[in-house]
Amino acid sequence: MTNKKKVLIVDDEKETCAVLEEFLGDAYEIAIANDGREALAKIDSFQPDCVLLDIRMPDLNGKKVLETLQTKESKPRVIVITGSLGSNAENEFQTLGAYSFMSKPIDLDDLEKKIESCLND
Repeated sequence: MTNKKKVLIVDDEKETCAVLEEFLGDAYEIAIANDGREALAKIDSFQPDCVLLDIRMPDLNGKKVLETLQTKESKPRVIVITGSLGSNAENEFQTLGAYSFMSKPIDLDDLEKKIESCLND
């Protein structure tokens, strides 16, 4: 049994998931989902402490995942990761419960600080 905090990486770009998993894997227990539907299933089964959520995904996008999470009793903290995020979108995602935001390409050191803040806030 591990005492590591759990982080779910949600991105349809498998290479991004692999890089993040390699970078974060020593510090956290990692699970990966490549689309929104898989993310919601993994949130229920894996019960992550933090979710790194891409917004632009086929089928069920990150916004829909955030909206669905608002209906759940137990919600993990969510860091939204996207290629383009205007101030209006940031306000919208914050209203939907996002903890923090990052733009792609991801600065791994900044990401690590945001995850630590997310888990210890």
